[in-house]
Amino acid sequence: MSLSKTKPSMIIESSKSAEVEEILDETQDDPLVFNPFIAYAKATPEEGLSAPLVYVNYARKEDFIRLVEDLGVDPTGHICICRYGKIFRGNKAREAEIYGCAGLIIFSDSADYAPDWSEPYPESWWLPGTGAQRGTTYLDNGDPETPFYPSIAGAYRWTREKVEKYGAKYDLPGLPNIPITPIGYNDAEKLLIGIGGDKAPQDWQGGIKDENGNVIDYNLGPDMIDGQKGFIEANSAKRSFATRGTPNFEDLMFETAKTVENPRKVEDDGAATIYDNMEYRNSKDENGKLIFGGVGSGSDYAPFLQQVGVSVCDISWKCDPNYGYPVYHSVYETVPLVEKFVDPGYKIHQAVAKFTAKMLAKLSQDAKIPLKVVQYAARIAKEVNALESTLANVVYAPRGSEVDLTFLKQYSNQFTQAAADFQTKFESSTNDDEIRRLNDQVMRVERSFIDPNGLPERLQYRHVVFAPSSKNSYASAAFPAVYDALFEIEKLTGEEETTAWEMVKEQVSTLSFFIHNAAQALKLTII
Repeated sequence: MSLSKTKPSMIIESSKSAEVEEILDETQDDPLVFNPFIAYAKATPEEGLSAPLVYVNYARKEDFIRLVEDLGVDPTGHICICRYGKIFRGNKAREAEIYGCAGLIIFSDSADYAPDWSEPYPESWWLPGTGAQRGTTYLDNGDPETPFYPSIAGAYRWTREKVEKYGAKYDLPGLPNIPITPIGYNDAEKLLIGIGGDKAPQDWQGGIKDENGNVIDYNLGPDMIDGQKGFIEANSAKRSFATRGTPNFEDLMFETAKTVENPRKVEDDGAATIYDNMEYRNSKDENGKLIFGGVGSGSDYAPFLQQVGVSVCDISWKCDPNYGYPVYHSVYETVPLVEKFVDPGYKIHQAVAKFTAKMLAKLSQDAKIPLKVVQYAARIAKEVNALESTLANVVYAPRGSEVDLTFLKQYSNQFTQAAADFQTKFESSTNDDEIRRLNDQVMRVERSFIDPNGLPERLQYRHVVFAPSSKNSYASAAFPAVYDALFEIEKLTGEEETTAWEMVKEQVSTLSFFIHNAAQALKLTII
């Protein structure tokens, strides 16, 4: 496999890969649309880059661990090839770099984006074979060339060298130091059939077919068949309304959803409202209650929550969780696709717009901010119990039992009581001046969880209760600094293990302080 200097985002081999996505609809033929590329990946060296391929499944941390420790394949110095999905592409790039990959190719597997029972776009919304997903690999929000400032015309922009030089100083996550390129499953088939070595585990196999219609084997590599090297130069029936956000938004969003008609009533066996659609389609907890999910960093709300402590929510109509949105970040996201396959008649768009308008009306017009601090307290109490169970797991014995959660549980209980007392006072208040002061306290709760020092090794994230997982920036994680410190701690020994457990204890202490801080924010009378 070789990386081309002249076209660093393209994969080319003897049978030359597609440079652009095939035009299947005239609305795609837009000269302003960039060809498939990965933003902020490192350019290929002047002399090019050549190495055998190694297949690494989804390029998650656990995939690399399994590859090296269980399957006996060392990816160091090889160009790795992985599937899109499961985690943010930037985390794939980070893991590939950590494990010594010389470059990374990310492909959209037909098993995930174009199942064999379907026809691809333009016959459906499934991804065609030349479709390739664009996107960034930057592990922070915004533009790394204009850190801390808007990326607008006329803005001063850092060079890549300056970003790399000052990244550590400002605790920015840095940029990938390996070339990375996205490809479709047509080109992936040409590369995968050339990989030798042992056959990959069954759960690493995909759905790409050869020219005869047979699903190909995904081998691990790095041996190449015949010395070959490459050259880099939804099932709509399961769609559902989805809400997520900080816990204080839960009641507001669920109650608003009960007032909006479900545009998919027939498909949902008569579910009348979009709340009923969620009850019918979405996941529930052990008590049969709808799960209100948290937010990661995959959208524009991230800096509001993570930098300044503003409560946030996210609204969507999600796809079948088994497949997601197949044409995501490809040239096939077109108006005809929406009108024919995604939302004929724009009925779902109308329902989401009605929901948004009704929720915003309550937020802007109600005298009392309709966000409930008791829900925040309940969620924290649940997460404290979960942490206690985690530390009691045999995996962490005996060191887990040495982590003292006494003060964390005490402060969580104090926050729960303070929230209950506050909610009672808030709901019964009729004095305009008092209501204004109480509204201010509602908003201050979120800010109480902001640590100006930031999370360890991720100073761009400052929320100690909810922040993106360090292993997948799309996903939300409760008590992120604690769980980051616990990650794979059971594999450490000696001084490294002792240091890691001290970090766990420190982060539990830090978390306890901020929960105590939130309780005090509800108890104090603001003048």
